[in-house]
This record gives sequence, C-alpha cells and structure tokens, in this order.
Amino acid sequence: MGRTNPTYRDRLRSLEERWSGYRHTLRRRDREPFDRLWEHARGHADASGFQNPPDPMDAVLLSVCLEQERTIETLAERIDALETRVDETAETNAAVTETAESEETDTTTTGPAEADPTE
Repeated sequence: MGRTNPTYRDRLRSLEERWSGYRHTLRRRDREPFDRLWEHARGHADASGFQNPPDPMDAVLLSVCLEQERTIETLAERIDALETRVDETAETNAAVTETAESEETDTTTTGPAEADPTE
C-alpha cells in the first residue's frame, strides 16, 4: 500500500509551484535570489519532513532563516579576520613610521659635521 498523505517534499514541490506565478512576475535580477530561497527549503527537507508541520511554509521560512543566519555568521567571521589584518597592518605601519621619524630626528639634532671656520 502507498502513502495516503503527501510527503513534505511533495508538499514543498506543490507550494513552490503555487508561487511560480509570483516568481514569473519578479524582475529578472530577483529571480535567482528567489530560487535560492527554495533551494534552502529543499536543503532542509529531511528535518522539515521529520517535523512534518501542518503548514509547510513554516518549515520553508525557518529553513530560509537558518541559511541566512549561517551566511551572517560566515560574513561576521570574515569581517573579524579582515579587521584583524587591518589592525596588524596599521600597527606595522605605525612602527615603521615611528622608526623613520626617530631616524630623521637623529640626523637633524646631530646635523652634518660643520666645517671649522678657522681652517
């Protein structure tokens, strides 16, 4: 005997088809991001199917939020790494500038050897 109830994946497919008119009317630049939202939902279909919510859109939205949270986390880590590199570069540049300024001060205070006017 077969299943009498549709699987979550079947319900997700049906839901995506119901939103196809919306997708069709989106601007071309928005279609790819819209498709990625459904990819996120399909990527979490196992967990969503286990949960088997009465309204599959709940699981779709939670899947999208989860993926966006992962993206935010990844971007935050990249920002932290870049800020660390910028800080290290700034410290190196400050040390080089300080060294150059101290060398410049040394040559201006001692100056070149003056010639003896009596000679």
